[in-house]
Amino acid sequence: MEAEGGKVEKKATKKEAEEGWGSKTEFLLACIGMAVGLGNVWRFPYLLHKNGGGAFLIPYVIMLLFEGLPMLYVEMAVGQYFRGGSVVSWQKIHPSLKGVGLCCVVISSFLCIYYVMVIAWILHYLWVSLRGSLPYAGCSYTNDVCCEEDKTLYYWYAVVLKASPSIDDVGDGPSLELLIYLIVAWIFTYLCVFQGVKSTGKVAN
Repeated sequence: MEAEGGKVEKKATKKEAEEGWGSKTEFLLACIGMAVGLGNVWRFPYLLHKNGGGAFLIPYVIMLLFEGLPMLYVEMAVGQYFRGGSVVSWQKIHPSLKGVGLCCVVISSFLCIYYVMVIAWILHYLWVSLRGSLPYAGCSYTNDVCCEEDKTLYYWYAVVLKASPSIDDVGDGPSLELLIYLIVAWIFTYLCVFQGVKSTGKVAN
């Protein structure tokens, strides 16, 4: 601390000097990007159709208003107040709750691994869609009669996943093509988060 003109000035601590969001817009877009994911875009329409269509929206909206949004607000408020991740925040609430924060990290890690794998599949389809004709629009790449029954599903299992007939059959081993897409997806993910909120905010914006 330094005294100057009768006032006491405190040097900024490391935590106070940490970089925050560049703007409110970055924070808002990052929150939307976190809340709206593959589950909302892909899974929700399927669940809506499976559980009664429009009738499913009634319990969904009720739970959204009375549980989803309040929990989201509490999560953001706790993170903003303690200015830390899940482990640090739960530990500051009470030391015995550190395990809850660790569980959050483990769950997020599994979700990240799953989502990055899905991004690798998306990159594959993005690449093949740049060709003159879509490979899964026909069966010119195979003589298997199963392809004629469902071309897109056959392409997914036989070409993209290279799925073997049974769990005892390892098939041709790991797909080199998918491995390359997976590495590219992890590189993109790293570039989005390696500088913390600074890089995450720019990506969201």
